[in-house]
Amino acid sequence: METLDNFETRLFDNAYYIIRNKLDGKCLKLGLTEFDFFCHLLDGNDASTFDRISVENKEILRDKLNQTGFLNAGKTSKKYDLRDIKLFVFCKEGEAEWLFRFLKTFISPLGVILFFLSVIGSVWFLIYYRSLVLNSVAAVNISFTSFFCIIVFNRLGGLAHEFAHSASCYKYTGKTGSVGLKLFYLMPMLYVNTNHMYLIQNKLNKAVVAISGFMCSSIVSAVYAVLYVAFKSDIWLYCFILSFAVNFFNLIPFTKYDGYWLLGAVLGIDNLYDKSIVVFLCFIFRFPEFGKLKMSKIEKTLTSLYGFVCFIFNPVFWGYVVFGSYWYLGNYGIIPALIVPIVLITFLLISNINFCLKYHSIFRSGEYKIVLSNLRHS
Repeated sequence: METLDNFETRLFDNAYYIIRNKLDGKCLKLGLTEFDFFCHLLDGNDASTFDRISVENKEILRDKLNQTGFLNAGKTSKKYDLRDIKLFVFCKEGEAEWLFRFLKTFISPLGVILFFLSVIGSVWFLIYYRSLVLNSVAAVNISFTSFFCIIVFNRLGGLAHEFAHSASCYKYTGKTGSVGLKLFYLMPMLYVNTNHMYLIQNKLNKAVVAISGFMCSSIVSAVYAVLYVAFKSDIWLYCFILSFAVNFFNLIPFTKYDGYWLLGAVLGIDNLYDKSIVVFLCFIFRFPEFGKLKMSKIEKTLTSLYGFVCFIFNPVFWGYVVFGSYWYLGNYGIIPALIVPIVLITFLLISNINFCLKYHSIFRSGEYKIVLSNLRHS
């Protein structure tokens, strides 16, 4: 049986708790009454003896606690998301603490100065070498060896990016998350588990954790630019172009990249992605309940619009990628031009069907009511 000792708990604004499961690192936000109900269940009491929550909401909340592993020793119900497949972990939680203790020293005014100098340097590089950059993007002409080197340096830059997130999280929580490799929309990416950031109350500190990876990658991009100026090698030019493009793509707030986490930190809303989509779907399918939300008209409108863009962003963006791959691979013959898009379309169809089924389940089970009740209103 679970006990409260298996969890880290922190009270925020005397209004809600953030609970972190020590077994799997998952975090959950509960209101004061919901937290009391959670403790009631942990003590082995029957749900029926708790009378401060409706019977319907007790069932929904208990199912949620079971699904997320908060009532069954971290055993979550298996839900495979083809858009986000964890491959392996090479740095477990709590390991390499000496490294993050060193790296956190760069989360400082010195790091901010280096970031701004890097941005200035990258902008100068783009302006001064604009013709070279545009021609290189329009007509990519590199050998396989060069391509391999570019990918290796890009992944090393990605590792620095993730370590920056972890170092900043360590700076404000004294804890480190796991670092590993995953497939994000079939693209190999390094990731860092920064669930500890939910235990940070200060909005500015949360924002620093969210933006630190972007700042580190900006410095890496500037280093590539300097290396190109020094050695005039196309490898460094394409390293800069790829790093610069990926870094700014990371700022998109409509999927769970750095821009999304930064927006959530600034607004002070945890799990903004799911909440905004639920609000949007309530506007479409549960309008009476949408009208009862204790939010201003502007807040409801902006939240719904954001949820709408989040809902359609992935199929629209990746549909564009499929079209682009077909157009580009057409230069190499009809077979590659058809095979790659067909594989991508199959993958996207499966992942987006699962995406829709997730929210269908949220509404069918009534869980959306808890999601809406956890919205923080201004």
